[in-house]
Amino acid sequence: MRASADDRDTSGDALPAQARVWLRLLASGEVKASDAEAFQRWLHTSEAHRAAFHEVKQRWAALRPVSGEYLRTRPAAAAA
Repeated sequence: MRASADDRDTSGDALPAQARVWLRLLASGEVKASDAEAFQRWLHTSEAHRAAFHEVKQRWAALRPVSGEYLRTRPAAAAA
């Protein structure tokens, strides 16, 4: 993930949106060393970054079993 002007926007939903992008990348299994380093820099930028990532990670953990069950019982949904 490359840094952009959007990464510096900490208003509104910007940090949660960035945290979702990071979580998606980290969960993909396709993380390069440069991605991991960039994530660590992003995460340690401020307490707000850490809080946003923590919140997104909690939501992901809560939704994961439900979404897995949904996809298991409705395989066509994954193709959509």
